[in-house]
Amino acid sequence: MKTRRLVVVAAVVLVGSIGYVWWMSQANQRLGEQVVRKIEAFKTAKGRLPEDLPEIGITVQSLSEPPVYYRKDSPDHYIVWYGLSLGKSMTYDSVTKKWEEHN
Repeated sequence: MKTRRLVVVAAVVLVGSIGYVWWMSQANQRLGEQVVRKIEAFKTAKGRLPEDLPEIGITVQSLSEPPVYYRKDSPDHYIVWYGLSLGKSMTYDSVTKKWEEHN
């Protein structure tokens, strides 16, 4: 009986953890897409890329808040990314206009 309860509790914790990771990944994806839209709107309005996230109205509180990052590589190229897990990230490249998973 105790073993069965332990298995049920472990299964609930595992499913809950997987659900939380999936939910956070989806939230980060939505935020990443919002950042890309804001960057593109800024570029259309100002004729240049923003230097950083605060320039498009996104407050950076710490290295992990917000959990989405932006880097301007050149006057017409940028990337936006967020972490998926240790060593993995989802990255948007303004040249390809695609999100790709990177290790």
